Amino acid sequence: MHMTNFILNILRKLSSVPRLGKNAFLLITDALAILTAILLAFAIRFNPDQWTQEINHFFDGGLWLCCFMMVSLSISGLYRPVLRHAGTEMMGQVLRGTLLGIGGFSIFDMFDDQVLLPRSVLIASGTFSFLGLLSYRLMIRWVLRVHLVEGRNNAKQNVVIYGAGLAGLQLLASLRQNSIYQVVAFLDDDLNLQGRQIRGVWVHSPDQISTLLKDYNIQRVLLALPAESHARRKEILETLRPLQLAIQVLPSLDQMIQGQAISSSLQDVTIEDLLGRDEIPSDPQLMDQEIRGKSVMVTGAGGSIGSELCREILKHEPRRLVLFEINEFSL
Repeated sequence: MHMTNFILNILRKLSSVPRLGKNAFLLITDALAILTAILLAFAIRFNPDQWTQEINHFFDGGLWLCCFMMVSLSISGLYRPVLRHAGTEMMGQVLRGTLLGIGGFSIFDMFDDQVLLPRSVLIASGTFSFLGLLSYRLMIRWVLRVHLVEGRNNAKQNVVIYGAGLAGLQLLASLRQNSIYQVVAFLDDDLNLQGRQIRGVWVHSPDQISTLLKDYNIQRVLLALPAESHARRKEILETLRPLQLAIQVLPSLDQMIQGQAISSSLQDVTIEDLLGRDEIPSDPQLMDQEIRGKSVMVTGAGGSIGSELCREILKHEPRRLVLFEINEFSL
């Protein structure tokens, strides 16, 4: 426990260090990891009684290989991304840098009078270097995300994401960065996904929402189905209504395209979600043709729909607008 707290304190201090200091820390750690990989390759390649004889090869060739690897890792762009937000591209950068370093050293060794490193040691060193560099980076990224970023807010609300597709995964990644929400489960109708884990979160059938509510004290449902129609959204909302949970939805695709929302934003349930059908936009040219300069009567003009209809009709300048209402409160 004390060791864990000690490591977390070091990482907290490193997270506040300027970018140049972080890169210097990574460079030193990478050099140590590469030298350790080369020593491990020597230990596997030679018997213990040969180590003293082959130690000169380590100092002659091992240090040169380390230099080639460090330069190639820099060229591959490994030190440019923010480690906490690095994705799958990090593995490609480590692999590219390792292969470039091994290849460059091999060409350099060909023009030397004597062999600096045996080929078996060179291949093993590259393999161990790749695994070591990638492993400790993944470990640091995991610690930063789980214990430093996600651990900043301990009073999180347990939520479930309805929809384990691409939008749901993007929402999960966004919430894990810095959010008051703790995602405890996915809900999805796809039988191929149910019972599986996606990025550490189990996918359940929507029918299990009542059980999840009791087990995890769920307080909110996040609907991540931007491609679904309003009719499908209404159907899902009707099934969730008896649970009396707070519900938020990702904007629909047409809202994203029109710039009204972004994929990472959550919004409360709108009237369009409850309408049960996609919104049908009016035809301004047709409305102007049927209204301008004509007498128009609106029945039920005192209600919410009738009053909004009157406001829209007035924009097209009718000759006369007659409002008809039998509700005395609106008269």
